[in-house]
Amino acid sequence: MDRKTGGIFGTVASIVAALLILYVLIDIYNNGLDSIFTAPTVYIMAGLIVSGVFALIGYWHYTLEARWRMQNLSPVALAIGALGVVLGYLYGPMIGGSLIVLAYIIELFVGICLYEDFRSTSPTGAKLFLVGVVVFMVFLPVILVVKEAALVSAIGDTVKIAGLLVVLRELIE
Repeated sequence: MDRKTGGIFGTVASIVAALLILYVLIDIYNNGLDSIFTAPTVYIMAGLIVSGVFALIGYWHYTLEARWRMQNLSPVALAIGALGVVLGYLYGPMIGGSLIVLAYIIELFVGICLYEDFRSTSPTGAKLFLVGVVVFMVFLPVILVVKEAALVSAIGDTVKIAGLLVVLRELIE
């Protein structure tokens, strides 16, 4: 897989993941934190983990700036996220949600470096991506105590999706 193809593959997988995240955030906002560890949403989160693996595979070939972090931190974050989904289903939202937040905090360090790679492809898309990721991440831990924070985090996720779409457009052209 060449760099451009990896970028397209990783970005499409990231968009799928971001859409699944958006679903979960809206579910939390509408139904509370307990709702995310019911069977239907656990399946959505399992799909999120799978799309994260596909994003990792694609970006592995695309990234230059985030390569070390992508190879060493992303698999750890994906494993912690998957463990969070399982433990959340078995033992409740606080332990599962806390592990998922931890996984996203680890992924934030990869995302910041990925921003540099996106900037070489699309400065506008990279800025939208970074702003969206920051807003999403700042409010993600707050969701554990205030479900309304899910709405603000969802706005960040939507801005991140917009950035990813701009980057994808540039990669395809």
